[in-house]
Amino acid sequence: NNNLKQLKSSNFKNEKELQDLFEHNLEEIFGIKFIASEVQTGEKHGGRIDTLGVDENNSAVIIEYKWGEKDNVINQGLFYLDWLVDHRGDFQILVEKKLGKKVKIDWGQPRLILVASSFNRYDKYAINRMAENIELWTYTFYENGILDVEIEGSSQVSDRKGRRVT
Repeated sequence: NNNLKQLKSSNFKNEKELQDLFEHNLEEIFGIKFIASEVQTGEKHGGRIDTLGVDENNSAVIIEYKWGEKDNVINQGLFYLDWLVDHRGDFQILVEKKLGKKVKIDWGQPRLILVASSFNRYDKYAINRMAENIELWTYTFYENGILDVEIEGSSQVSDRKGRRVT
């Protein structure tokens, strides 16, 4: 009826709710096939990777989510990227279990996607100085289940665009 309405921003209850929404919509948001969630990295690395996936180029993808302000998100992501490169066989097994077939993973440049409501200027600058394939994505969650996802920065030249998903 030609009348606009300003949407009110909402918030997730916690990081797990944010993660669940993204994991159920990875292909719509990023074009990534979901492989696994909450992957333990063992004693040496002592952590848990939020989400593993495979992109349209068969590159391995790590996605880490941050709800609220968090420091060291890039360091945490690089820590998990190190684990992934050291455990290619483990990743391949997860891919085969999930997709039910042999997929040749391209290990040339695995992707690290960091998702948060915002990043500081130091994070944006830092990824420009790194050789790894790192992307910073921001989200805004609105009433009525509207999610706005935008790329905030990338260490690689990219034509990726954010998407509005309902």
